[in-house]
Amino acid sequence: MRLRHLLLAWSLGLVLWSGRALAQPADAPVVVLYTIGMGDDPFERFGHTTLCLRYRRHAGESQCFDFGAADFVHVDETAWLFLRGQGSFFLEADREPRMFNAYKEADRDMWRQVLPLTTEQAQLLAARLQATPTGKKARYPYRLLDDNCATRLRDVLDDVLEGDLRAATAGKPGDGVSYREYGRRGFADLLVGLWVFDLFLTDHADRVPDRWQQMFMPDKLRDEVAALLGVEPEHVHARRGPALGTDPGLGGRPWFVVLGLALAVPLALARRFGRLGRTAVVWATLWLGLLALVVWAVAALSTFPEQRHNLLCFVLLPTDLALPFLGEALRRRYARTRLLGLAIVAVLAAAGVMRSPLWAPLALVALPMLVLAFVRPRKRPVAAAPAPAVGRRAAA
Repeated sequence: MRLRHLLLAWSLGLVLWSGRALAQPADAPVVVLYTIGMGDDPFERFGHTTLCLRYRRHAGESQCFDFGAADFVHVDETAWLFLRGQGSFFLEADREPRMFNAYKEADRDMWRQVLPLTTEQAQLLAARLQATPTGKKARYPYRLLDDNCATRLRDVLDDVLEGDLRAATAGKPGDGVSYREYGRRGFADLLVGLWVFDLFLTDHADRVPDRWQQMFMPDKLRDEVAALLGVEPEHVHARRGPALGTDPGLGGRPWFVVLGLALAVPLALARRFGRLGRTAVVWATLWLGLLALVVWAVAALSTFPEQRHNLLCFVLLPTDLALPFLGEALRRRYARTRLLGLAIVAVLAAAGVMRSPLWAPLALVALPMLVLAFVRPRKRPVAAAPAPAVGRRAAA
């Protein structure tokens, strides 16, 4: 009897312990938001962000979720997919120490925020992230201004916070900086990057985002999370190299004028002295035509509103490539027609109808067109032909 009683008591205790264990909530992770500063490579100039889950019951176990992963080995394929609005980026999961050391070795600033979420919120966040497919087979159409590594994490956080993040920021004025100028700040020391933002982004990028939309920038996401949840960011690694991301001012734009002079001055000299006239026309118009072809191709192929309907298509025309094949009278008429079109664009831009920064590309095209329209080529004197020998003998 005693053995039966002992077995019964042990079974009952096991059932009670199991029920208590099942009643306990699943392991709720500690949620950590990392924001990473700009890097030296061009594709690192907007900063980065990742969200990590630390599990208390399993010491050292962590997962960091990064929505900014892409195949940067095959850059041509990634760029094509990005341009076409197809899956170019994907979610990647990694361990926190490995992630931390990678960005530390890349010499990028890092800030860390341990988010004060409830058990239910942390569990929901973990479930959402772990249910999201990872790897190249689960690519999403990355969009720089409104669907990137920062906005994806912003949306996940807002979901588990039951819309509190959006309610606190949507419709509230931000710092008054346009999307274009945010991008230009990142490329302040890279001339090509500044040109890309001026040549290939439409007036859609000249909109000024509100505080919710500003969180496409990782540092803005960090600031808004700190304001809403009261958790100040900890600067866990400081960049040792030179600071990046300053205000570029007019950076890059005066170079359009310099390039316009580089095209117009040789053309004017050739027409003034009557030498190499056709070569100078080819030199002046080849660069304008090729640049126009690239701008028109991006506008035609891209599916993004910030790249389609580019107003520079009224300034840069591929038809300029035909100028070397035209006669002088027709070439002059074409140039004057182009100047009239540029004047109309300038007036509309000054009136605010066209919001894109057009003055620098306008100067680039107008300078060589002014030469073609109003500087007449000098005709070289034709040497007199010698008198025929028969005529000389007759005169003798």
